Amino acid sequence: MNIGQVRVGYVELKKPGKGVPGAAEWRPTKGDQEQWSKLCSLPNVVYTDGVTWAQYSYGERISSIVRLANTISDLRRPSEHAVTELVGVLRRFLLWEPESPQTLTSLVKIIGGLCGLLKEEVHAAITDPLKKRSQMRLALLADDWRDLLFPGLDNERFADAFAQTITFALLLARVDGIDLLGETYHEIAQKLGKRHLLMGQAFAVLTSGVDDELDTIETLRRVINVARLHDLDVSPADAYAYLYERFLATYDPVLRKDTGSYYTPIDVARHIVRFVDEVLQEHLGKEWGFADDDVVIVDPAMGTGTFLVEIISAVADRVGDKLGPGTREDFVHDLVSKRLIGFEIQVAPYAVAELRIHGSFKTRFQVETPPKARRFLTDALADPNHVQRKLGAPYRVMEEARDEANDIKLKVPVMVVIGNPPHVENAKGRAPWIEHPRRGASGSRSVSKRPSIDEFRADGLGRYESDLHGTPWYFLRWATWKVFEAEQRMPAGIVAFIVPSSVTRGRAFSGLREYLRRKCKVGWVIELTPEGNRPPMPTRIFGPDVGRQLSVLIFANAACSDEEEAADVRYLELTGTREEKRSALEGLKTTDPRWLRCSREWQDAFLPAGDPTWTAFPSLRACLMWASVSGAA
Repeated sequence: MNIGQVRVGYVELKKPGKGVPGAAEWRPTKGDQEQWSKLCSLPNVVYTDGVTWAQYSYGERISSIVRLANTISDLRRPSEHAVTELVGVLRRFLLWEPESPQTLTSLVKIIGGLCGLLKEEVHAAITDPLKKRSQMRLALLADDWRDLLFPGLDNERFADAFAQTITFALLLARVDGIDLLGETYHEIAQKLGKRHLLMGQAFAVLTSGVDDELDTIETLRRVINVARLHDLDVSPADAYAYLYERFLATYDPVLRKDTGSYYTPIDVARHIVRFVDEVLQEHLGKEWGFADDDVVIVDPAMGTGTFLVEIISAVADRVGDKLGPGTREDFVHDLVSKRLIGFEIQVAPYAVAELRIHGSFKTRFQVETPPKARRFLTDALADPNHVQRKLGAPYRVMEEARDEANDIKLKVPVMVVIGNPPHVENAKGRAPWIEHPRRGASGSRSVSKRPSIDEFRADGLGRYESDLHGTPWYFLRWATWKVFEAEQRMPAGIVAFIVPSSVTRGRAFSGLREYLRRKCKVGWVIELTPEGNRPPMPTRIFGPDVGRQLSVLIFANAACSDEEEAADVRYLELTGTREEKRSALEGLKTTDPRWLRCSREWQDAFLPAGDPTWTAFPSLRACLMWASVSGAA
């Protein structure tokens, strides 16, 4: 229901005798229950069967249950008291104003529910028989997004991308101080685009001509317009850091699992960044670490920007220590506009990364926001040579960003690739550019043109190769190619990833371990979960929701590396509680005496080498000839 151009709420009218939620006579059918679960996402609802009335907000009844009569036939003689009560309910309904959420949990619950409703509206609009012009507009829009950004995007995933983009674009606009009610969608997009060009154009494209089909956008607009992220029960930095992860757990837990979206704790990212900074100084001769002006960094799955923020912080601190705080702005601007690159395929975490990074410049780094940045809404694993059709002026900014991202993938030398890529198993078909076999020549020229999972395979282990078809290994192959092979004149660099611990000892990863030992001069393996999969809750360094066994791989190659000499790989387990592990990680250095050296055999596990007297004996597998024959089959 609208008053003028303002959405005030929703009225759900049932046939007489149905009752209302919370009333003794309410006996919902399965369909009624499903509908009610959706209405629970709305802030202002009147539910009635004509006889019984009540007002609800986010599923909670906020009025008394008003009964005008016992039966429909008695409605001609309602009591004066009942009429007065109903007038009060309707007055509060019509004069409703949204309230600002006071906690991050309440904000996430509100926007998560409304975003889910918007997703369902979009999906229904493009899958139902297309009758309205706005429905046809949405269907064409879905086709355009497939062509421009996300090949293979089905209707359900388009509806999800649409809903999340609208929700987080409105949040981004709100943080930028844009009046969401006093501006048209087009004006919001224009103002948003002044600081967040890509998000501004995405919002403009998605909201053009569809507002009469999608009721939930108006409710989102009113609710988000009163949100004050700086007044929540957590600091703005923490709110931005954990906003999307908590949102996804509320909005669609299945999507969270399917996309492998488990975000890196801030302090874990900070300690990994600090360690890599030390490796740059000690092993690659970069005295200023990340602040050195020829160190180009990529996070190929940046999520909400945790690693990017910590790298900016490391550079700001280094420059401040060496030259004084007044010199930080030029260095930080140079880093963000030229050398620090982020790729992200999901629109919502991309928007949250914008929130975090822009917010950090003023509050954490005390510098102005750079006018240009190299953060892209793109799939790092997609073939950059694939020619996609041009869609014209409305998509110009998005097309230019796509083309620049592809140019970086193909041509820009990179020294560091760092991050926590999605952890999705059985991802075959997700990255054809990387999955495709070499077929023929496998010389250095062929390898430099594109990465292939072939380089992670080992002879005689075909039965285990399916384990290589997971997103962590596709991203790791892309990263090692980009740093060590794509630019043969600049082979020195570092790859630092959080990955499943199966890489340290699994047979499927024998070829991957040999590849790293040949390509690199030195490596460090930090076992974050020595307790195994599903460890005790207090030991989970990523929090209680993440029960996977995880490790950090940090491998570095120097210009003088010899592929016939195996890398010096060191291993360390972090034990104890979550807090104890994070404390140990904080103080960890490349020269820490706790490091244990691993075997230098090409395909051996990344585990401490055994006593030479013991390892000189033949292995049990070598003694069991049938096992060897079977393994080679």
